[in-house]
Amino acid sequence: MLIKTVLSLCDYSGVWSQPYADTGYNVIEGEEMEIVETKYDGTVIVGTHYRCVGSVRGWCGVKHRTNKAAIRCCERDGSACRKQGGYSDRVVCLCDDDGRVKGHPEYDGNRC
Repeated sequence: MLIKTVLSLCDYSGVWSQPYADTGYNVIEGEEMEIVETKYDGTVIVGTHYRCVGSVRGWCGVKHRTNKAAIRCCERDGSACRKQGGYSDRVVCLCDDDGRVKGHPEYDGNRC
């Protein structure tokens, strides 16, 4: 028997995915997913979401599901800062369920 799977990446309430679960689909909630990255030195880090962080600008406050979305967030922040004559020091970090940064030399272990 074939079991279909639905990845529910943004439905934190479960309302959107419930009809699929009711009809027999295997539903994987976004909070259950892990992101595995291998750094250039071979170190493996595991997290659940990305955030943009900077020592001056602080945290972006958004749990990005993809690295690409977090990069776009940093780019928008940088653009807004440049319009005001400044700059953004935010970088993309991988975070775990507890909101701690994983694998970044400056922010590792800090809370998002």
